[in-house]
Amino acid sequence: MTTILGASASGMTSALRFVDSVGNNISNFQTTTYKRERLLAEGEPNAAQDPQAARLGVAVTESDRIMSYGSPIATSDPLHFAIVDDAFYRVTTSSGTTAYTRNGSLGVNNLGEVTLFGLRLDPPIVVPEGAKSVEMSSDGQVTARDQQGIILNAGQIELYRFSNAKGLRDIGGGLYTESATSGAIFGGRPGTNEFEALLTGFLEGSNVDIADEMSQMMIAQRIYAASAKSFSIGDDMLRIATQITR
Repeated sequence: MTTILGASASGMTSALRFVDSVGNNISNFQTTTYKRERLLAEGEPNAAQDPQAARLGVAVTESDRIMSYGSPIATSDPLHFAIVDDAFYRVTTSSGTTAYTRNGSLGVNNLGEVTLFGLRLDPPIVVPEGAKSVEMSSDGQVTARDQQGIILNAGQIELYRFSNAKGLRDIGGGLYTESATSGAIFGGRPGTNEFEALLTGFLEGSNVDIADEMSQMMIAQRIYAASAKSFSIGDDMLRIATQITR
């Protein structure tokens, strides 16, 4: 009976974690480049027996980040772009850490630096002083025009690909860092044989499917209800057994 209670409690706990995960996905439905989270679960090893021979309840074993591409959203901003393959570009965080992102919401600060919400690009892109009409081409080249209308080169977006992008460490804000499992890294420019051209004037949307998330929510709720019912039955059985032994 205590086994029933433990297994049922683990089912309710896991179901709540699934609901939290689904809720987080739904809340980020409109977040640029957000990649939905998927929890994976398996039978929880019974510490009292051979873990391979007996399972007790259920345990969430892994949080998997789905790295599929989101649909492009038109913005018409000349410094916005969407990456249409599995690549990333590189920025430097406020702490000096190198991070990788797919968020193409670029802008120019008061120093003429092209940044992602204040984060400097790596390699850096700087608009020449006095230049205007900053824009980006599909090959990642950023240009501007001076007072005479002459086109000036400000810098180049470089792309990077990982052999196992799912292994990247998510540090929040659409930023990722390398990890022991992210694998080898390959660099190149947009529009080359290795990388697709950028989709300028667009941003990549999230890859959250609301219909799928609602289905997962319903499944988690059913699991919770079934586990709660099992817990109630186990509790009744334990109460009856306790009364019999008195």
